[in-house]
Amino acid sequence: MTIALLPDHTGDCTRSLHLALDEIWDEAVTIDLENVPYLSPQALIELSHFRRRRVDRRIVLQSPNLRVLRTLRSVGFDKLFTIERSATASVQSGAGATLRPACDDRRPCAGAVR
Repeated sequence: MTIALLPDHTGDCTRSLHLALDEIWDEAVTIDLENVPYLSPQALIELSHFRRRRVDRRIVLQSPNLRVLRTLRSVGFDKLFTIERSATASVQSGAGATLRPACDDRRPCAGAVR
């Protein structure tokens, strides 16, 4: 299942993240961050709680901009989630593949804000 997060008028995605994650039960999840300008502390808490509830499930954070990627790394989420640059990486990897983060300092994510 892929969830495309849409931020509210302030740019915060916490509410849409909470509502979307509340509906997910037992399946692998891809959270599309392409339209998210930043992650608030509350959004990070939502992701953390979701990760804790789904320890045995694959959760992909997809298409973060550079600001979001830096936030994810600074709080250690790059060790808890798979981070991918684009939807193509998910399709090419296949189900059950072990992926390393596709974004790094040498290769910023697609749509990165500089």
